[in-house]
Amino acid sequence: MSRQRFKERRTELRNAVARLQEAVAQVETPIVREAVENAPLIYHIDIVRPEEMANARLKEKIARDGVVIYPA
Repeated sequence: MSRQRFKERRTELRNAVARLQEAVAQVETPIVREAVENAPLIYHIDIVRPEEMANARLKEKIARDGVVIYPA
């Protein structure tokens, strides 16, 4: 990747992160959830609320391996 393209990608990523931070600062709505999950990032983001999950094994895996982007 060229140095220029790297700078462009870095700027795109920073802009996407800024939009993501703005979105998660809002009260969660289906629109906000969709915006976060479809943000143009290199990683896929799933928003989950452990208290709403029925699958105990999945809850344990998320607790062990998941990354908190923002606390509820």
